Amino acid sequence: MQEVMEKVLAHLEFLGYQITREGDLARCNHGTNWNAVIKPYQTGLLFLTFFGGGAASKSNRAGFLEFVNHLNSEASVSRFYADSDGDLAAESWIPAHYDRQQFGHYLTLRERDIDRAAQGDGKRYLS
Repeated sequence: MQEVMEKVLAHLEFLGYQITREGDLARCNHGTNWNAVIKPYQTGLLFLTFFGGGAASKSNRAGFLEFVNHLNSEASVSRFYADSDGDLAAESWIPAHYDRQQFGHYLTLRERDIDRAAQGDGKRYLS
């Protein structure tokens, strides 16, 4: 699994991500793409991106949860969930296998999934 993590991180560095390692975790920050935390999980790698919830995510919990459900219904590779504080998490998992072309395609789909969260109703519910 470590070999796959190293290949994934090298790919992300090539794309301009700044990588910070913290034990098994890797924090991946980018100037224009979505930041992520990557960690080993269930024979693969889990990518996590977090959004702070805005006032509407706390005051209109039912509406916020409908928004999260809608994101999940349209997502290609990600799943979204709300925490008890009204924040939003997006996560996706890849198997412990690296292929440059397939990983590039996965990243494109992940970015599209997360872009949807930040548009439309996301502007109302997220800070």
